[in-house]
Amino acid sequence: MEGKWWIWVLVVFTVCLATRIYYVHEKSVIEGDELTSLTLAYNNIGWGDNTYLPGHTYNADELRSNLLADDRGGLAGYVADIKALWLDNRDASHASLYYMLLRTSMLMVGHASVDEAVRWGCGLNIAIFVLTFFLAAIVAAKLLHRHRGLALLALLLAFLNPLSISTTLLLREYQLAECLAVVFFLVFLRISVQIGSRRNPLTLSNVALASVAAAAFMSAGYFNTFLVLFACGYLVFEAKRKGLAGKTATMLAVCVPLCLVVAVMLYSGFFNFITDVRTSEVVSKAQGGGFISNAAVTVKTGAKLIGLDILNPLLIAAIIAVILKRRKTLSLKLRHSGWQYLAIIACWFATALFFATWKEPRFIAPCCSMLSITLIASMQRFVAGTSRYAIAALALFTAAYPFASGRIQNVHPTLPDGFQWPTEKHLYLYGPNADERSTLTLLIPYLNDSQTCTILESTEQIKTVCQASDGTTYVFGYFFPELKMLPGFCQASAKAATSTTGRTSTNTIGYRNSDATLGERTSGAGC
Repeated sequence: MEGKWWIWVLVVFTVCLATRIYYVHEKSVIEGDELTSLTLAYNNIGWGDNTYLPGHTYNADELRSNLLADDRGGLAGYVADIKALWLDNRDASHASLYYMLLRTSMLMVGHASVDEAVRWGCGLNIAIFVLTFFLAAIVAAKLLHRHRGLALLALLLAFLNPLSISTTLLLREYQLAECLAVVFFLVFLRISVQIGSRRNPLTLSNVALASVAAAAFMSAGYFNTFLVLFACGYLVFEAKRKGLAGKTATMLAVCVPLCLVVAVMLYSGFFNFITDVRTSEVVSKAQGGGFISNAAVTVKTGAKLIGLDILNPLLIAAIIAVILKRRKTLSLKLRHSGWQYLAIIACWFATALFFATWKEPRFIAPCCSMLSITLIASMQRFVAGTSRYAIAALALFTAAYPFASGRIQNVHPTLPDGFQWPTEKHLYLYGPNADERSTLTLLIPYLNDSQTCTILESTEQIKTVCQASDGTTYVFGYFFPELKMLPGFCQASAKAATSTTGRTSTNTIGYRNSDATLGERTSGAGC
């Protein structure tokens, strides 16, 4: 039976892998934060204090070369970049573990094209996915050892959904975070089972495994700390019920400082996030009048993500139908299922989404596989007697859903339908400070080879440029009030520019520069 089940696991794996390879082949662009990942991995110009020069005119080829070039060359360049990443990755809201791995994956690439960057970056994600899948298969086998058909359904649901596939296509840390979430969950499950069997959890192997797994997991995203905290809370609660509270508390007390030491060993700037502006934004979401509105948005967004990006409508309907049919024995069945593990993952999902700066799917992507598996595990007692053909039909629909849903992201450019990129030879970026000048990196995929972009530091420089032009001058930048007060101001495709840069408050500002409008400010009409 074991051998037959693993054959089916390989079948599911092959389908999930082939799907990812297909979409990687279809991926045609790197944009938004993917560009930031490459900039930081190569330790190149374009982020932090090491950014683009104001007043300098950059052409598209020069910008791509800055982004995708190993400027030191070979092994020496690689070692220098890894050292720089370990000391300070210039990105306080993220640790360096993923950036180091991304730089390692590009070791054999000296001067990459966009296509090569896609292939090598996504290749790293696919390698991580392979490890994630088989580790998750072990989790599924442990939680669903009596219902192997459901375990296969759980794996399909975990790795053949729109969010999971989209994560593999994104050159960011979230595929790595999902993998390390599974690693951490395996360690947590091991300790949880020991406590449930009234075995002493205070062992050297548990301390070592828990410390390293938690440190690596948190080094792939600071929000991952919430899962570590929830898991620790559950272990203490369960240990108290089993009379092992003292030994469990001692184990955790030893693990915490060891975990932090390992985290700093992985990245010396691990605690840089404390002084980052993002941390203040996160804290503010739990305070004041914004709490209620943020909670409402979290619930709305979370329901949509679960219903359309992780699960699917048919599966949700099946779950509701089973619960209604078996509602009389609900409490009894819950006592003998994996609902507690689902509750931990669900709390992590909700907390991460609540504190996320933007309610983007990628922020909860690390939860994806474990949420799917623990959900199916919590339902195993309810489906006793259900036809295997019904489960097989549900599995087939689950496998087909991502392709029919149209919700797979990170494949093609995100410019909205109908938007036309400006054809003017000279474009401009409003960059009054280093952070705003970094935005130029995000425009790289959209500049054609005949276009140039110049960074302007002041509104006076914008006025000068406008006066020297007869047409419309396009300036990319945030909604600075001073920009709207300039003569000739008009709105130019706000939605399109938002998608272009990947930053919700970024806009394309246009200035009509005919003699009729140059002398007076227009009222925000379209360009």
